[in-house]
Amino acid sequence: MPSWEPKEYQIKAMQFALEHANCGLFLGMGAGKTSIVLGALTVLKAKSAMRRAIIVAPARVCSNVWEPERDKWADFHGLSISVLHGPKKDRLLEAFDHDIAVISVDSLLWAVKAGVFEKVNPDILIVDESSFVKSHTSQRFRILRSLLPRFTRRIILTGTPSPNGAMDLWAQMYVVDRGAALEPYVTKFRLKYFTDVGYGFPDWQLQEGAEAKIAERIKQSVFRADDPEVRALLPEIQHNEIAVPLPPAVRAQYEKLAREFFLALGDEVVM
Repeated sequence: MPSWEPKEYQIKAMQFALEHANCGLFLGMGAGKTSIVLGALTVLKAKSAMRRAIIVAPARVCSNVWEPERDKWADFHGLSISVLHGPKKDRLLEAFDHDIAVISVDSLLWAVKAGVFEKVNPDILIVDESSFVKSHTSQRFRILRSLLPRFTRRIILTGTPSPNGAMDLWAQMYVVDRGAALEPYVTKFRLKYFTDVGYGFPDWQLQEGAEAKIAERIKQSVFRADDPEVRALLPEIQHNEIAVPLPPAVRAQYEKLAREFFLALGDEVVM
């Protein structure tokens, strides 16, 4: 079983997460965010500085990422993980006795009703792909917001912190610091950094120089891949294009998703 040999930027990111109880790791796909967090949790456990952690992630990430990444490296085998996802999640919750619980972002309401946070009793929250809670009006964000006081450490992970613009940052950064950097209320955030240019409907546009001001406000609690010092440590991007032939039925679903931007797949909705 190989040992984890982190790149220099991964060591810096892990140190950042250990030194900042509430922070964001804004690193792109393939940068090793999962192993960075597992490394930090391993250190915290060794120092008896954590009780338990709960990871909120997209459904596919719940099933396919955290346990395999833990199993991949010998360094992380001291962390026990239970993925509370799928039809057996209630039974798994009843038998829960692990360091880490992983739940789906779409299962947050279930988690509250089922008493997951009381049973697991975590003091660390990790939101994997935090852009899933970028909307301050979403049920996901409202549930997380009510739970934040439970945690002494909060870490958000994403490679796309503002996919639709700077407005997406407020809810994600609120999970980190409960409004310390970007105002405790979204209305104050909007009025401070945006101007409504809509006629009959709101259309918030960034004020001149506001993007730099926002970046300055959050830089103390965010480890970013686009910082020059960090970017210099990242390996070069390697593109590996793989053609995937799709059966006609799947192709039709794919084209529907491309056309309408959402698709119902069983009990889940893909956006």
